[in-house]
Amino acid sequence: MMDLTFGPEAKAAIRNRERAALGLPALGHEVPFLWTPETIDQERPSEHSIYATVPAPQLYRNNLTALSQAYNLYFVAYQSQIYVYVPRSIARQRLPRQPDYRLRCEPSSVAPYIGSYIDRVVPHSINNLVAGFLGNEEALVACCDDGEVYAYYTREIAEWISNQKKSPLAHPGGSIRCKSTSAKPPVHFFRENVGISAWGLAVHRQSRMIAVSSNRREVTVFAFALENSKKQSPPPNDKDDAAGNGPAAFARTRSKNWRIILALGHQANNIPNICFMDDDRGEADKVCSIDIDGYTWISEIWAAGRPALCIRPSAANLRRSEENLAETSRAWGILALSNDSFLTVDTVEDLIGGTPRVILPVNKSCPQPMADLETCVRAIPDNPCPAPDAGLDRALDMVWPGQNALHAIVNFLGTATATAAANVHLGDDSGDEELSTDEQFDDEFEDSGAEDNGDDEDDADDEDDEDDEDDDGDDDNEANTENETGQAEAAEEVDSDDDLNELSAIAEPLLPEMFEPLHLPTPWSFTRPSIPTSAYPPTLKLKWQEMGENLVYYPHLGRIVPLPQGTLPLVGFLKQPREVSDSPHAVPDPASGAYRLVRMYEKDLELRSLEIKDIEEEKEIGIHCPDTLTLGSFHDRNMRPYFRGASRMSLILHVPELSLLIIGSPIGRVLLLTPTRLPSRQSTAAGYWSHGLRVEWVLPRASDDISSGPQRRPLHGVAVGPVQDKCGVCRPGSQHASIPRRYRLMLHYRNHDIATFEITRQEQTGKLCIF
Repeated sequence: MMDLTFGPEAKAAIRNRERAALGLPALGHEVPFLWTPETIDQERPSEHSIYATVPAPQLYRNNLTALSQAYNLYFVAYQSQIYVYVPRSIARQRLPRQPDYRLRCEPSSVAPYIGSYIDRVVPHSINNLVAGFLGNEEALVACCDDGEVYAYYTREIAEWISNQKKSPLAHPGGSIRCKSTSAKPPVHFFRENVGISAWGLAVHRQSRMIAVSSNRREVTVFAFALENSKKQSPPPNDKDDAAGNGPAAFARTRSKNWRIILALGHQANNIPNICFMDDDRGEADKVCSIDIDGYTWISEIWAAGRPALCIRPSAANLRRSEENLAETSRAWGILALSNDSFLTVDTVEDLIGGTPRVILPVNKSCPQPMADLETCVRAIPDNPCPAPDAGLDRALDMVWPGQNALHAIVNFLGTATATAAANVHLGDDSGDEELSTDEQFDDEFEDSGAEDNGDDEDDADDEDDEDDEDDDGDDDNEANTENETGQAEAAEEVDSDDDLNELSAIAEPLLPEMFEPLHLPTPWSFTRPSIPTSAYPPTLKLKWQEMGENLVYYPHLGRIVPLPQGTLPLVGFLKQPREVSDSPHAVPDPASGAYRLVRMYEKDLELRSLEIKDIEEEKEIGIHCPDTLTLGSFHDRNMRPYFRGASRMSLILHVPELSLLIIGSPIGRVLLLTPTRLPSRQSTAAGYWSHGLRVEWVLPRASDDISSGPQRRPLHGVAVGPVQDKCGVCRPGSQHASIPRRYRLMLHYRNHDIATFEITRQEQTGKLCIF
């Protein structure tokens, strides 16, 4: 474990920033500020101030760190800037006091009209950061709270740093350095806006695409024009473009720069994470996304007239919230895994890492049997995450400072009668009942401006919308109200075997399939009525080639329009009411059956199949990993406010070379899993075993210094990349590459502590090794 050495005064400055974020008075004469100095000119501090040196991390975001896969570069997002470091030590990944370069993501002329969703003081803060390849060029992609999306070539960043005097980075072109004047400072090659706070990011190498999800409850895919566009053609099985003259065929030629708008259904909510799904040629043809209510959406990128497929969330009793008593856990992550992502093993024990506690039967909300791996999770060596305790005593013991104990009891009981009675005593306008109509969802999510996708996950009381925006949207005031700092930690309801048997006895027959579309009684207030998705004749007659070089494609409508030019026309386009894609006939593409979905919630995750089978057919056993990353208890209750809104498995990394999933949570824990599969299916009375997940480690381990104690803080980001030597990253096949391949994992905490690990997998045994 190490920390960024900002000087002897850094520790006190970090503590003062934390106190200010909690609404506590600062210690010392200088008042800390919570933003990057360059962001607000009026508050520019003295150049000698420690607060001008130590960057301030933004709260309630997705992953904010990344490692280059091609160069020895480490990226950290602070507010609207990206700090670029060259790790100096191979063993410790030591970072210098000052970054080797800073990327300043300057907002476009559109951004001020969009505004922020989380922080009104710093509306341009970065929400997510990823590094991935677009063809042969690696790109660093970031998205912001005001909808801005940026992309930089890491090669240009590496070249600029390597050309500086006494540069620690080897030149990408060889040992001979160019003069510093021969290279230009790196600038973004791509900058667009998606109209509202942007969250999920996905980069596709072969198709050269960037996908972005936003709080408009839609996904935008940016498909760049290709030099070989004339060679592009629709696949022969595309019915909509069999004649080769439809909008899908024209869009597939990639002769233009495309903004592809993937509309979701009426019931869609904010979308924290997304991923691509490929066709049999390895080209991206779908985007898989998950909203915070747990609904999964699979959207066609090209095919015209096909609405988004909606997949129901898992049963509420399988995903209980840890932070909000008696509430259902929010969904935070999604990853679609193809068959080649799974490591082949020989036995069921190797498939899941032990013996399942129970196999949950098929029921109305669970269309396939699910193996409960609680015993496997608890058996993880040196596991720092304790099993959640159940009981009212824990609810009372974990009351946050200033919280009314009666309110904590009501949250724990979760009954409408008790809630109504408590409201009389507490003077609340509403209780903690689950929302069931669109109007109620609108009250909580549409206008709230709450943190982390505006999901308001910690506010159990339905307060005035304007108050929610002021309280949740400003990091400076996040602890100034009793409701925010006075929220009890959730108690987990652990199902006993008797409860599971009772659940099995009363389970409804499998009538509605998992893929049955849902229709809520009232549409979202800001959406248009659903538009028929079967026709695109009005678009067919237009001359698309003459519309310009930047076009917009709506696949569900089969419509192509030019992208407006100029600031105000573009703002009007971005702010227009969103369109929806609902259809009672939406069914999954047969090719989707080759994928398995990993869905992540606050502390639980699951692996599900996309195959649709008749009721009589034998079904594949899915995987349910409960309570994998739990917050646990604090000996010092004053530590708890630092972790407000931190329970979310939203930091998702996939290392195909190691057959490894890395799933992190801002609570400070990271889960390592191996996707596994059997050579052939093995049938049982409950179903058949085919694909699974094997839990390996939770980092940092219980024995690591950073795992507990007063220095424990939430995670700012998780990054993984190949281990490098003095010549740079060790590429496969090079004489410097290690065999087996080793990867470096860096856990970056909000107090600027960094834990580093090396990971490899033994080729003979398949064992995952941590150093």
